[in-house]
Order: sequence, then C-alpha cells, then structure tokens
Amino acid sequence: MDSETIGFMPAVELAELIRTKEISPVEYMRVLLARIAELEPKVNAFAYFAADRAMNDAKKAET
Repeated sequence: MDSETIGFMPAVELAELIRTKEISPVEYMRVLLARIAELEPKVNAFAYFAADRAMNDAKKAET
C-alpha cells in the first residue's frame, strides 16, 4: 500500500486494516514517517517531532 493511499485513508478504514492485520502499526508508522520526511521541508508543520517515540509506540501496539 502506498503512502498516498494510506495518507488519505479514513481513520476507521485504517483501524480495520490494523485490526485484521492487513497492515501492522509499524508498517503504517514507516509510511507516515517517510511521508513526513518528504513533505516537512516544504510545509514546516512541526516545531518538534518525536519520530523515535512514534516508532516505539507502534512497536508496542503490535504486541
């Protein structure tokens, strides 16, 4: 699944994909972090972004 599809997916659909294990929280977070890395220099939306913490939380959600 590409970042464009995931990036604009309604939260209820994404939650269902995670619930049914069609995508893992870590896979989803990787897509999000890649998208943020791509767009952040252009939009400058974050004063601070805790990417490591986000990934750690995604890993915890998998267990």
